[in-house]
Amino acid sequence: MQPDMPPPGALPEEDRKPVGCLRAFLAVTFVVNAVLGVTYLYYAIFGGTPAAEAGAAVQSFPAWFLPTIAVISLANCVFMVAIWLWRRWGAYGYGLLTLVTIGINFLAGAGPTAFAGLLGVALLIYVVRPVWDLME
Repeated sequence: MQPDMPPPGALPEEDRKPVGCLRAFLAVTFVVNAVLGVTYLYYAIFGGTPAAEAGAAVQSFPAWFLPTIAVISLANCVFMVAIWLWRRWGAYGYGLLTLVTIGINFLAGAGPTAFAGLLGVALLIYVVRPVWDLME
């Protein structure tokens, strides 16, 4: 813990609000994951492809791919809310699901582009690190 930081839980709940880059990261990540999760869930249930351009690529994915990615995207929304509420398990969950997603993308044939998800983890580490000691 840094010397100028109060101990975890020392700030009242109403004073612990994400600020600046952390707020922007959480908002954008929440919205993107919510839209992707609902979209993938829709296509998993009703069929079709998420985009005409991706039609051939998505058709070649295994049947379990879209529902799995939909659930992961919606779970990431839960993790973003947890981070907003200053819970460390949200950051751990987001990181873990990113690793799971990389593995799933490799299984589905995405290749090296599967590692693009690590950018989100790197950004999360960057924006959470200054307030990590304040999180429960």
